[in-house]
Amino acid sequence: MRLTRCAAALAFAWLLGGMAPTALAKPPAKDAKAQKDKDKKKDKAKPEAKPAAKVEDRAATDAAASLRKKAAEPAAVQSGRAIALLRGAGALSPDPKVYAELAAAYQRTGQFDLAAHEYRRYASLETDRPRSEAALAKAKDLDEQPRGFAEGAFRAAPATQDAVWAFGEGQKRFKAKKFREAIPFFQAALLLDPGQPGPYRMLGVSFGKIGDKPQEARFLVEYLRVRPDGPIADTIRKQLGKGSGLGSLTIEASYPCDVMINGRDLAGKLTPIKKLAMPAGGYSISLGSDNLHGQWTIRDRVVVEAGKDAVFKLPLGVLQVKLEPWARISVDGKYRGSYEELGLRAGEYKVHLESADGTKVKDATVIIQPGQRFIIDKW
Repeated sequence: MRLTRCAAALAFAWLLGGMAPTALAKPPAKDAKAQKDKDKKKDKAKPEAKPAAKVEDRAATDAAASLRKKAAEPAAVQSGRAIALLRGAGALSPDPKVYAELAAAYQRTGQFDLAAHEYRRYASLETDRPRSEAALAKAKDLDEQPRGFAEGAFRAAPATQDAVWAFGEGQKRFKAKKFREAIPFFQAALLLDPGQPGPYRMLGVSFGKIGDKPQEARFLVEYLRVRPDGPIADTIRKQLGKGSGLGSLTIEASYPCDVMINGRDLAGKLTPIKKLAMPAGGYSISLGSDNLHGQWTIRDRVVVEAGKDAVFKLPLGVLQVKLEPWARISVDGKYRGSYEELGLRAGEYKVHLESADGTKVKDATVIIQPGQRFIIDKW
């Protein structure tokens, strides 16, 4: 009976975690030494705590709090910069309140679809059930709100200065080889000012450093989309290679033209541009020529498909005006200047010419052919 009670007491103590059954018998010295060596190896294999990482986490949290404070300032609210600031804060901090504030900011600007999305995101992260349910109710109300004509027209103003700061903080951590800690700062910079190409590049490189190849490719591809003529664009194209979602873009014109893609100059390159490797997607293209005094933008976006070459051709001709006295030129009712040569898309136009003193006037229908000049040399 005594033995039975002892065994029961020991089993109870073990269940409570107070004693291990193996403590009852003293192991042989050899086994104890082996166990000790095993424990040492296990401890050695464990990664050491990195208090510096905790400091960096606090730095990111403090930065997020600073951005949220700026977003609440009247000037940021009125300019629409509050949205970019809150998006940047969301990259730095896991606090779900950021998404509630972002939802409210979208709601103030009439962006009901985006506001509803952020309220749902907040609800999915909020652990307080009443608050979560209230956010879902707000999202539902917004879904039922009538949409105005301005819905979708609003554009958040970039927080460029804060983006530069966040990018610099990311660079510091990257140079210190703290790649995981650098990533949130690069993400914040990207959200604060999406037009800057640097964060795309550094996010791609940082994810590559930690072995996340899909994310590395994703951000390097986006870098090409934003900065197709960037200093490392060709290096990235070679690095990505085939099978990375790239297609190509060929741009031709009847005369050499400067090129803009999505509003950015393709620096130092004139048409023709042959098979420029680009991420799949749509692009707006604008061609211009100082010599021909023209700027031409396509009406529809050129769509690049992975593995295929999208071709855009601009058929241009020249209206050459050799009149004495010189003439002011209007084309299809729009004044175009007083140039001797004027580039026009191929097609038919109504041209009105008027001398500077108003004594001579001429109206003509001209047909512009690609690569050819239509000459007017008589009043």
